[in-house]
Parts: sequence; C-alpha cells; structure tokens
Amino acid sequence: MDKSLIESLRACVFLLLFLRGSAYSNPNEKHVTVLESVTAWEGSCVLLPCTYSYREVIRNLTWIHNPVYNDKLKVFEGKVVYNHINETEVDSLFKNNVQYVGTAEKDCTVLLNNLRTEHSGQYGLRLVNNKDGKDGFKWMSKTYVNVTVSDSGPSFKIHPVPEITEGDLVTLTCSINYYCPHYNISLTWIEDVNGTTKTEIKNGTSGVSTEITLTFRPTWADDNKNITCAFHHGDPEKNESESVQLTVKYAPKEATFSILNGSEKKEGDQITLNCSVRQGNPKITRYEWLKDGNSHQITTSELMVKTLTWTDSGKYSCRASNDIGGITSNSLFLNVHYAPKDAKITFLEGSKRQDKKEGDLVTLQCSVRQSNPKFTSYEWFKDRNPYKVTGLERLVISITWMDSGNYACGATNNIGGIISDLVFLKVQYAPRNVSLSITPGNHVTEYTDVTLTCKAQSIPAECQYLWFRNDHMLESNHLINIKRSDAGEYYCTARNTVGVIKSETVYLHVSYSHYTIGIFVSSALGSLIFLIILVSLVAYFRVWKKCSKTADDSSFFVLKKSHNENHQEQQTPSPGSSSERLNYSTLKFPTVNNGQINSPRTEIKQENSSDIYSIVKKSPITPEYENIESSKKTHEETQDEIHYSIIANLTREGTVHLQAPEVEYAMLKH
Repeated sequence: MDKSLIESLRACVFLLLFLRGSAYSNPNEKHVTVLESVTAWEGSCVLLPCTYSYREVIRNLTWIHNPVYNDKLKVFEGKVVYNHINETEVDSLFKNNVQYVGTAEKDCTVLLNNLRTEHSGQYGLRLVNNKDGKDGFKWMSKTYVNVTVSDSGPSFKIHPVPEITEGDLVTLTCSINYYCPHYNISLTWIEDVNGTTKTEIKNGTSGVSTEITLTFRPTWADDNKNITCAFHHGDPEKNESESVQLTVKYAPKEATFSILNGSEKKEGDQITLNCSVRQGNPKITRYEWLKDGNSHQITTSELMVKTLTWTDSGKYSCRASNDIGGITSNSLFLNVHYAPKDAKITFLEGSKRQDKKEGDLVTLQCSVRQSNPKFTSYEWFKDRNPYKVTGLERLVISITWMDSGNYACGATNNIGGIISDLVFLKVQYAPRNVSLSITPGNHVTEYTDVTLTCKAQSIPAECQYLWFRNDHMLESNHLINIKRSDAGEYYCTARNTVGVIKSETVYLHVSYSHYTIGIFVSSALGSLIFLIILVSLVAYFRVWKKCSKTADDSSFFVLKKSHNENHQEQQTPSPGSSSERLNYSTLKFPTVNNGQINSPRTEIKQENSSDIYSIVKKSPITPEYENIESSKKTHEETQDEIHYSIIANLTREGTVHLQAPEVEYAMLKH
C-alpha cells in the first residue's frame, strides 16, 4: 500500500475518533472507543477505528477475533488478529492481512484486507501494561466491533431531501458507510437539473463513508422531477440505484382580476369578483381582495360574492398567496351609486340647549357629507314624525313649551334618502304631574320600613324633592321601624330652577303588629292571673283570721319526738296504761304580775322553776302533731282518740309530782 495513502488514512481515522468517538462509544466504557458494527464485501477491506484514553503507557495491545473469557485460566481466548509486540501469536486466518494504521500514541486502529466470510464476527481489544518487569493492569474492551462480510456488502442511501423552495440553494446527498483505499466504488447522480456534483470521504458517527452531493437552485418547473443516485463497486455488473422525487414549493403564478357582472352598480346590488391564478405549491390558501391598494377582505376562494354598500366605490385588485408567497393581479374601478350618507343636525347659534325658553328663536342646520349622485331636498322630523320639507339646509323655529322634543333631518336624491341622528330641544318649565307613592303600601303594620317616592316631569329634569307628614318636613324619605304615631297625611314637593309643585296628599295607615297584639294579650292574662291570686289570698286570710279568733288561747300543739325517752318512761308510771311511749311538750306560761299569774286556772305551786311536762297517751297511728286532726279518721274515731295531758312538775331530782285532781286538763284533737 502507498505510504502517503496510509498516512492520510491514519490522520482521517484519528480525527474521526477524536471528534466523534463519544457519539458511538459505549457510555459505560470510558477508556476504549470503537465502532459498533462494520459491513464489507468479500475480497474488499475494512477499517476498524479505535482509540484509548489511559494515562499509563500501553506496552502491548492485541485484537482478538471472537474473544471468550476462560474463568479457570483468567485469560481471554480467541484468534489473535493483531499483536503489537509479538506477531507470531497472530492466527493464520489473519496473517499478512492485518495492518496497523493508527498514530503513535493512543490509537489502536487496524485495517483488515482480503476479507472472507470467515472474518465475520466480533473483534475485541486487549490492553496490557507491564512496568519494571512486574505485571501492571490488563484491560479488555467491553464493546466489541461486529464485522459482517458478505456478497451484498454495505448499502448506499440518499439522505432525506430537505424542504425545497423555489430559488433556494439545495444540496442532495447520496452516501455509503464504507471506504477502502484499494477497493473501487463510485456514486453518480442521474438528473435533469442545472447543478454541480462533488464526491468526498466523510468521517461520521458510524465510521468513514463515501458521499456524493448535488447542488442546484430549483425553479417551479423542477417540481415533481425524479433524481437518481447510481452505485458501482468491484463487479461492473453489480450496479445499484435509488431515486427520489423532488417537491419544489413556489408561490402562485399569473394572477388576473375581473368583475363578472359589470362595474357600474348601486347600493344593494350583488356582484362577483374573480381572481384567476395558476396554482402554486402548496395550494393557494388565501385570496386577499384589495381596494385602493389596501386590504379589503380575505377569503379562501378565488370567487367573492359581495353585496354593495355606499362605501364600496373604488379601485379593486386581488392577491393570491400560499405558505411560500403571493402574487398581485391587475386593477379595475367599481362605481357604486347610493343615497345621501352621513347626515347630521346641529343648533346653528351654538347656545346651550338647556337655556332655551319659550319665545326664543332656534335655528337647526342639516349637513350631509356623502351622496352619489348629489341630493336635491331636505326633510325635517320631530319625534320621528314628518315636520316640514324645505330646499334649504336650515330651519328656524320660534319655540313654545310644546316644542320640546327630538329633532332630525334628512336628505334625498334619485337613489334614496337618509335621516340624521336625533338632537333634543329642551324648553324649560316647572315640574308637572308630581306624585307620591308609598312602599310597601298605604296600609302597613308598625315596625315596618317605609319608603316614600316622589316623581315629577320637568325640564330641567334635576329636581329637589322634600317629604312632609301633617305639614311637617321629614328628614328622610326612609322611615325605619314605623310606629302607630307615624300614621297621617303625607305629600312631597318637587322644585327645579323654574318653580316648585306639591303632590296630592296620601294617608298612611299604621296598624298594630302581631308582636304588639301578643304583648297586650300577655299583659291581660297576667293581670287576670294576678287578680285571681290576690282574691284567693284575701279569702284565705279572712278564713284564717276568723279561725284564729274562735280558737282557745290556751290550745297548743304537741310535737311528736322521734327519739325515745326511756328514763322518763321508767320514772312516770301512768295509771291504767301499760308501757306507753312518753311524749312531751314545753309549755310557756304567762308572765307573773305582782307575784300572781293572770289565769283563770288554779294556781300551781312550782318549786325551783322547772319545766312543765305533759304525759300524753299515744294513739296507735301517730301523726306529725298529735293534736292535729287527721283527714282520714271518722268522727267516732276522733272522739275515741281524744287525749288528755296530766300537768306535772318535774323536779330536779327527776321525779314527777302529779297534781291534785283539780289540775286542769288540756283536750287535744288528734
């Protein structure tokens, strides 16, 4: 092989791997960069680009065909393709067919010549570093190069055709991912365009490739043309080709504008505008209709049907466009006849309308800007009704209060007429039709919110309203929580700058609310209940007082004791009674006057001023008080159960001295 060719090949491979290596290397392998696959024909050659990035000096590198790791021997086994130091280890299949074409350092590229199908397989790189006679590191590339050798070899292709627009510079590329210094291949363009071709050797992400380019500037006539790339290699009879159809985008061509049904029309007529264009690529998507050189309307059709208005007179043309560009047609004038337009009515003297008063002179002026042909007369309107027809543009009125209203004017030609907007003529007067309304109505219940509303008709319309109740002015027309006392006669007054007018009187009726009625009923029921209780108490106290007067002053109640008095029972033998329970009561005698007791009873001598006790015979059923009549006993039982008490003087020694037979007895009612 020529030495200069080998040097150029080495430089090419080094640049390829240095600039593009990361794009086709295994992302998990940071030290060795190789291609993933290579395809070649039998009898041709193939280049295996390779680089490594170790900082240490590599003493030996070895390419192995179909490497397999022997776990027992801890070595990679396979056919040695290339050994950097010992060529004797190279397998006979590769002997004299492998050539190192890499640069001096960190380049492990080799060239395989005279390929046969047996050379197909995987190729791995083994790196070894021995330093100072000792073993250094050993590294086997994790990515293997897959080499395929067959009769078909690598395929060529036409690169995707870019978007082609008329007038742009376009380049078509046909390439094959193969290059061998001594194996002849060729690529050729077969075309019918005015362009130039160029063949180059390119370094890409998939290796060294051969490319041929075709550069030209297309026109709209090149649209849909076929371009062919032909490929030749080793055997002249084995020729291949591939074609691509050009799609050239271009703007529309040759636009013509026309009005199909005449150019003299009147307002309201319907016309059809036509824009005839040779289609572009892509198809036309926009038709722009121009009036006096400005955009008037846009459609997607080459025909536009239009109903004419008075503004449509002018010079017309069209422009057809697609995504690439557009073309503008010729121009035609369209004349539209129409009635007068843009009528306006004004007060000529310019004074403020609200200052007009009865007897003033008012001059109205009517102006019309547009008309085709020119108008011939004026018509005046009041409140949209015909008022007067004149041949002049001015109207003079000596106003009265009845002349208030909306005025307009119109102009007429042989096509039609127009009426202006309204202007209002105000004649000032005092308020009229003053009325008062009450919300929610004239009849309400107390505690309701009431609103007084005063309405009036006047010019000027701004009025001051006042509200009155029984001829007294109110602070507000909103009455909150109205009371019964708020009932009465209400009216309002309306005042403007001309005068003041009073409304008719409206009477407001206010009735009791349910709440007030409830309070009255509750008060009445409370008073009745209080009266009943008072009468009952008076009757009760009268009966009680009467009973108190008839009762014996010496009568008393004997309180039943709950505890047992065993010691008294033992000391107080009662004749005729067997072991009865002793009940007692303390008696308080009247005070002594001059050493004598004022009492009809027999005087009882007491020693040592001791308490007086009574011995009471206990009934079988003892109530709370022994002298209280039981409601459950009959008269006969009451008589049988009458108790007697024997008054005794209990001395300090605890003995009971019964009184003489003349001692008084107290009758107790049980």
